[in-house]
Amino acid sequence: MAGARLRGRYRKSLEAGLGCAFACDHDKAGYNDVHRYMLQGPMGLGIEDRLKQLLPARVYYPYKIAKLRRAGEPELGILRQLAPADCVAIDVGANRGCYSYALSHIARKVEAFEPHPALAAFMRRKLGANVCVHEVALSNRAGVAELHIPHDKSGADTHLCSSLRKPDSSSSYSKISVRLATIDEFSFDDVGFIKIDVEGCDLDVIEGAQRTIAQLRPVLLVELLTPAHDDPIAAIEKISQSFNYDARVMGNDRLVDARSALQRSPGALRSFNVAFTPQ
Repeated sequence: MAGARLRGRYRKSLEAGLGCAFACDHDKAGYNDVHRYMLQGPMGLGIEDRLKQLLPARVYYPYKIAKLRRAGEPELGILRQLAPADCVAIDVGANRGCYSYALSHIARKVEAFEPHPALAAFMRRKLGANVCVHEVALSNRAGVAELHIPHDKSGADTHLCSSLRKPDSSSSYSKISVRLATIDEFSFDDVGFIKIDVEGCDLDVIEGAQRTIAQLRPVLLVELLTPAHDDPIAAIEKISQSFNYDARVMGNDRLVDARSALQRSPGALRSFNVAFTPQ
């Protein structure tokens, strides 16, 4: 019920402009597919994104973050309340790196995961030395998987909502092979914050991070309030009970109990995310 009531708000936010390898270690899974796709397909950055690459990070990211705060990501304005200072932060589904940029001014180190080659390259050009960009898709297993990349009506890559899940058969998309890994296999130390936004595969990422979460007890910020999750309350309960965490969402510029807010008036929520904090 809550998931259905959130769909209209999600679509309106997207229409308003939300816009939903080589890294620290060279990730070679699917390299030939990626190379071929970048030469023959529409995945390369469009003119607007190429122009954005010319902007310094100190100009581009504050502007983009201000837009996102008004369109489903208000937690960008309270990250200092959520992420411990001087911790290691993990950004899963980093896209163009807005969370990574914001976290880089709080955390000692940011581990950013983005399997889309063009977006990973965009971040590497823009972000500072304390952000490590991994061109890897995170899930609950290691291996190789297909990343499905939606196209707009003109057939161009939208850089929006790429997912390991196969889109609706009526949708136009391309696919490439990407490296698949789990958070736990990286054995990160001192993790204090994990943001997860992977278009419906968020619970798989958490399953692959069980040891990290259980041992280090980081704050979690997970995108659960979108049409990709049919039953967000069930997902919230699963995470809360598995790790003994409290769940809260942004309502009226402050964090409130997630279950109560979703049961009472899910359409009034300003965010796509749920914040989980250790009890």
